[in-house]
Amino acid sequence: VYLLSYKDICNEDYGFMDDASRIAYDAYGNACDYWLRSPNYYGFDARYVNYNGYVYSSPSVHYSTGVRPALTRKLD
Repeated sequence: VYLLSYKDICNEDYGFMDDASRIAYDAYGNACDYWLRSPNYYGFDARYVNYNGYVYSSPSVHYSTGVRPALTRKLD
């Protein structure tokens, strides 16, 4: 189990075709932000996906930003 990376959420093979496909929803059906494991271009800010599916970076932690765990399953 791991957090998604910027490369993961730009990968159409993983089902991320556009911003709308990156949107995560909480248990109440509300779109919400979630952290990525990738830093921004400069390496000192954390990247996250906001409630609209856009990728941003931030130098600080937002208490309301969640995580979207992922896992790799081999289908043999």
